[in-house]
Amino acid sequence: MSVEESKNKAEKSETPGRRKRRHGRVRRWMVRPAMWTVALAAVALWALIWFVQGERFGSFVARQVEQAAEAYLEREVSIGGLRVKVLPLGAEIYDVRLGGPEPEDPPFAEVEQVLIDADITDFRRPHLYLHQVKLVGARIYLDFISKGVNNLPRGRKRDPDAPPRTRRLPLKV
Repeated sequence: MSVEESKNKAEKSETPGRRKRRHGRVRRWMVRPAMWTVALAAVALWALIWFVQGERFGSFVARQVEQAAEAYLEREVSIGGLRVKVLPLGAEIYDVRLGGPEPEDPPFAEVEQVLIDADITDFRRPHLYLHQVKLVGARIYLDFISKGVNNLPRGRKRDPDAPPRTRRLPLKV
């Protein structure tokens, strides 16, 4: 029996009203979309990590930290640059300057680089653990003028009538 005869015999044996079942239906309708979803999620995660570790995000976070520190300490705070690391979680902060009590006073502290290694645990109730905070090139100027008068920073006093603040991400050192 030749190849042509076997093909003709297979075509004749099929019933006329029944369509031949195509292979790969499950793969086409279930596996391919699942694989495209996984690939899209991987690309989105890569893009997020690339954005977070970029210069624009670092400068945005640096400005936000400056504003928050200035509001809390009521002193001039400047940050030269900030770089966020995702894996492992951490940050590198460059050229940090904490001003004196008055604008014309010398700065209280100047730090060339701050290295922070952290970890977020328990994603249901996350806590930020700081494993290490390393100051490189730190210069602190203490000025004890008279009894009880110095240039140490004091945090802003909380209003006793204000409602208690809740932390979104508790910090543990």
